[in-house]
Amino acid sequence: FSRSSLIMVTHWAVVAAVAVVAAGTHVTPGRASPVLPTEADPVRVGFHIDTTHSLHQVAKPFVSFTIDSYNAGNHFAGALNLSDPAFIAAAKAFAPAIVRIGGTAEDNLTFVDVHAPLGVHASAGIPGRNLSSVDWDALNTFASAAGWSIVFGLNTLQGWASSPAHAWDPANARDLISYTIKHNFPVIGWELGNEPDLKNKGGAQLTPEIDVEHFDALFKLLRSLYPLGVGCGTRVCPWVIGPDMTHGGVNKGQLAQFLAGVPPPNNLSIVTWHHYYTAGPNNPVNPAEYTQPAFLDGYTDSAKEAASAFAGYVNATKTHPQLWMGETSGAGGATKGAHEYVIGKFLGVFWFADKLGVAALTGHSVVCKQQFQYQVVPVHGGGVTATPEHWVSLLWHRLVGRSVLEVVAAASNPDPNVRVYAHGNAEPKSKITVVIINLSNTTAAAVDLTITSRENPLSAASHTKYCLTSYPDANDLQSNQTALNGQLLELGPRGELPGLHGKQVPGTLVNVPPVSVTLAVFE
Repeated sequence: FSRSSLIMVTHWAVVAAVAVVAAGTHVTPGRASPVLPTEADPVRVGFHIDTTHSLHQVAKPFVSFTIDSYNAGNHFAGALNLSDPAFIAAAKAFAPAIVRIGGTAEDNLTFVDVHAPLGVHASAGIPGRNLSSVDWDALNTFASAAGWSIVFGLNTLQGWASSPAHAWDPANARDLISYTIKHNFPVIGWELGNEPDLKNKGGAQLTPEIDVEHFDALFKLLRSLYPLGVGCGTRVCPWVIGPDMTHGGVNKGQLAQFLAGVPPPNNLSIVTWHHYYTAGPNNPVNPAEYTQPAFLDGYTDSAKEAASAFAGYVNATKTHPQLWMGETSGAGGATKGAHEYVIGKFLGVFWFADKLGVAALTGHSVVCKQQFQYQVVPVHGGGVTATPEHWVSLLWHRLVGRSVLEVVAAASNPDPNVRVYAHGNAEPKSKITVVIINLSNTTAAAVDLTITSRENPLSAASHTKYCLTSYPDANDLQSNQTALNGQLLELGPRGELPGLHGKQVPGTLVNVPPVSVTLAVFE
């Protein structure tokens, strides 16, 4: 079948396809072997997938990651070992991913071309840190070894205290960028400032107007250092990326306000924003909410708002930038407690799979998950372990194509506990991957798919099923282990991947257990 790669400017669709599910199941506790939920008389429901055109085309590095600036400015002490072969091997599985270096600490991070001590240049209520050239070398060596590219967030508060107008001082950024160009590092984009809408920078309060002025200075700096200019997303012609606003700022219209103020020819290559379902010291995490459809739909609402602001910018500038989820996770680092229950546990599989599906449907080209070492966790003495989020990330990267397809539920009042997303692959052209998320902890679903190609139903003799469940108890959402089709998934001692083998199933009916994520591949 044929597809067109559409740039989504004013139109996008979000389809949360759902299924009616059956009666509850009984699970016998146990740890010695996998305990799978019983699929008791699931109700058969239908969905239609239209492959005749693409709603959006995501970028190759759609599944990408972050490493927080805090780690870069702390010599990576106790956080990650960038030279560990196992860590590099696990990262290489996602090539050509992008790693975004940024976060709250970036707005008090100073580059120095020596291995400098910590805790200097403190201002604006953020602990000051130095990014030494030794640590910058290590980051770039890691990225090159893994086949990744780097996007780096510059300190937008440089010069804030010394300028009555709060003008940005680009001197330190010039040193860092010049050093980067000299060493031909794989940096393909530069950001300026992190979450400018937040009041977490002491006495420094950025406004959209000040932010626009800072970006104007960044454009001038980059054009003076790169002979080929900006906008290509390469080492010699980088992207300009921003403004990395929170979903709160997006919902308040501040993203649209910032974009409206960016004057030509300062056209952003990438428009970015951040999202956490729960964030801030006054917002406690409630793990039970993370399998509630209405709670997950909060991201959908913010994604629509960001896509609307992005569409306005594209229409106004007549340019073709990308929309990125520049930083995202289940709960923010400053959240009031319990974030460890929704990150690194099987519960994280649901919000991340759903977020990837919604992000693609709303025109996002890249999703940067915070942080890579949260899903590939370094082990003291060497080696790594993988959290459940790693496996859903990896299967998405491997199996889910770039062409976003429309999914429509056959039922007029579908149950929101079952959410369905579908993507097509460029090669082979007949390959379709359907991602089915079942949030119910008691009921199974039987999903009957009708796949249309050029207005005719596509008959598939079988599909390959990849079903992710918690291990060893499929109902234990706090487990840090994952099974694929009932088999435990583990990285090898040097980061080697296990066999990620699907199960051949006849026809187009996909049976989905409770609290599981299934990827069904049709060819």
